[in-house]
Order: sequence, then C-alpha cells, then structure tokens
Amino acid sequence: MDRQPGSKHRIVFAFCYTELALKQMAIKRKQYNGQAAALATKQVHHKIAKLFTSF
Repeated sequence: MDRQPGSKHRIVFAFCYTELALKQMAIKRKQYNGQAAALATKQVHHKIAKLFTSF
C-alpha cells in the first residue's frame, strides 16, 4: 500500500500536466522566435521540475 493516501493520483496528475505543458510549449515555440521561445521553454521546464520535486 502507498504510505501517502492519494499519492498515485498525484503522480498521474503530474504526468498528465507534463504532457499538456509540453504540448503548450511546442505551440508557443511555433508562435515565438529566438529568445521568447527559449524563455517559454525554460519556464515550462521549471514548472515541470517544481511539480516533480514536490513529491
């Protein structure tokens, strides 16, 4: 059994959020160019990393 109730749901949410964030990042990269695209990518990577380190 999981030590934390709902931990499995949190992991599933994290993966779904990550997939959505990566899709949004791809859209932003097409809309922007150069530094704006790089900044959008960095922000998404930071959000994903923060989410996964919260476990």
